[in-house]
Amino acid sequence: MSTKINIKSIPQYQLDRLSGSLVDVVRKYFEDPEVQKEFEEWKRNRQKSSTNQSA
Repeated sequence: MSTKINIKSIPQYQLDRLSGSLVDVVRKYFEDPEVQKEFEEWKRNRQKSSTNQSA
């Protein structure tokens, strides 16, 4: 059983509070040096892929 949520029915102030919590979690996650390393590798691969597609 799944529950559907109509995002448009959520008041803006509640979305702001939820997004603030998410930003804090993501910031904490990216403090990990291993995560930063993986992210930099992901960006390099993405740049290479983008360069190859435009050629």
